[in-house]
Amino acid sequence: MGLKRFEKCDDIPEFPRFDSEEERASLIIEYLKAGAISKEDLIPGAWYIGQSRSTNIAQYWPKGGFYYIRYKLGGTFVDHIPHFFDTDKKEYADTDVFIPLKMIEI
Repeated sequence: MGLKRFEKCDDIPEFPRFDSEEERASLIIEYLKAGAISKEDLIPGAWYIGQSRSTNIAQYWPKGGFYYIRYKLGGTFVDHIPHFFDTDKKEYADTDVFIPLKMIEI
């Protein structure tokens, strides 16, 4: 794949679908080399900028993934989205994932 180094959220391509566990592992390595943050390096409760179809800012919690404020059909609510490492879980196979790039200092 050969991703360029991520400097900003717009540089991060959507995490692609994959056909095998080997392809998934290769994609994860490419994203990490380009600057995505590993799940092990995230701080519970911290806010991150990153990329997903739904948001570019989310708060990380180990039990639920990333939480963000979602606006849909005139309503506002808190929703969650998994870390891109969690693409191996069957329930996340066809869903959006969050690719964190940088922690937001508050």
